[in-house]
Amino acid sequence: MSEVVVVGGGIVGCATAIELAERGSAVTLVEAEQPGVRATGASGGMLAPQYEAAGPSPAFLLGVRARDGYAEFVRRIEELADWPVGYRRDGMLVANRTPAEDEQARRAMAWQAEVGQDGEVLTSSHALELHPGVSPRIPSWHWLPNEAQVDAQRLAVALGAAVKAADVRLRLGQTVTGITARGGRATGVRTASGDVVSADFVILAAGAWSSTIAGVPRLLPVRPVRGQILRLKPDTMPGWTLVATHTARYLVPRENGTVLVGSTMEDVGYDELVTEEARLQLAEHAAELVPALADATIVERWAGLRPLTTDGWPIVGPDPDLAGLLYATGHGRNGILLGPLTARIISDLVLENRSAIDWQPLRPERFDVS
Repeated sequence: MSEVVVVGGGIVGCATAIELAERGSAVTLVEAEQPGVRATGASGGMLAPQYEAAGPSPAFLLGVRARDGYAEFVRRIEELADWPVGYRRDGMLVANRTPAEDEQARRAMAWQAEVGQDGEVLTSSHALELHPGVSPRIPSWHWLPNEAQVDAQRLAVALGAAVKAADVRLRLGQTVTGITARGGRATGVRTASGDVVSADFVILAAGAWSSTIAGVPRLLPVRPVRGQILRLKPDTMPGWTLVATHTARYLVPRENGTVLVGSTMEDVGYDELVTEEARLQLAEHAAELVPALADATIVERWAGLRPLTTDGWPIVGPDPDLAGLLYATGHGRNGILLGPLTARIISDLVLENRSAIDWQPLRPERFDVS
């Protein structure tokens, strides 16, 4: 039985800990707070690889695979936690506000169709049939019928219960400050209190904090990027479909009658404050997309830190210089989406030293300077 320590209790860390424990490893999860309370619980919960894609790439195909397999992950987590996580797969409308955005949507539709992904450009009247609340002033919409969502706040609660149910050992309220090693192999982690947690394998899944941990033998180009979100309470719910702009503003409906409005992308370090400027911008975009939201009440505001890499792709796989250390970090805006698939890859590599999933484009050494 392999002893594994997972650093970080977001969706990536929790999903990896659960996967390894269910496959026979003895797993310890070390988290500074409670599972899910940082980036996972702060997320909008979109499972939208077609929307997020800048163009064809291996990362896009991994995202599609992750989205299409998400229902099985949800089933496992809900069974372990006995807690529903609000998973829905009912599509997404993206506003084409200008001719250039309409053309952008058509180009995306064309290359995505080549790899079997559905999408179409709708007139304003057709979009209103799908979602009666969207603005009739927007000329056309890109309809992505297979995009999905999960209630990230409910998922965060479920992850905390699921890791316990999977018999993962939890060390909460402890900050990992360094990786311990001997003879070219990772041997565990050291915490801020001076404790050492020994293990055969160390999984670094600390999100935006991954680059702050000592003992990592290579530069990790992962930085925190703040995203602010509003929760609105309209008088009546104006439809259920995900709605977004081409400029990363989106509306996520929740079953409790609220709507999340996100999100900013702010390079401000580890600052998690919410700002009046972001409130105004997000509220303006919400009303532009769905006019009925102009009078909605803001019931909650928050910010989270996304772990963004310099090329926008996650860092997944073993360190080539320190045996036993594996990375599962840098997922940016797509941690919720890619977390379960990352868990599968990492577990395969720990237990079988290979994975049927092509993780090579995400390997850590791609950032090495020759």
